[in-house]
Amino acid sequence: MGMIGVCILIRGLQIAMRMRHGVILPGQDRFELLRWKVDSLPEAHYDDKLFGYCVRISERIRTRDPGLFSDNILYTLFKMGIYDWEDPNKRNDQAMQAMRHSTAMADCLLQRIFDVERAVSVDYGPL
Repeated sequence: MGMIGVCILIRGLQIAMRMRHGVILPGQDRFELLRWKVDSLPEAHYDDKLFGYCVRISERIRTRDPGLFSDNILYTLFKMGIYDWEDPNKRNDQAMQAMRHSTAMADCLLQRIFDVERAVSVDYGPL
């Protein structure tokens, strides 16, 4: 791996740590939940942003109330859009990019729905 590859790997690790739930970043004395929720990675390139957003979505799914995902199809679609497919013969980088993009948008919309339901105290039960 050349110097460029090492730089890309380090940048990916930095983004992954920044998007992990509960990680205290250098220069901070505690985990900043609001920063974690709204960090748009403004300095990152689009591919890095998509990667970071998918790390955050994975963390949201991991820390959400399990009852919110009673819809196995929705849960499976989120997982398909977030995680790398293991078989490289069944993967297309352009398709993965599109899936990650749509998954990130869907998660933002779903989070807004949850926030509005909490604000107006609506309980429609599990999705």
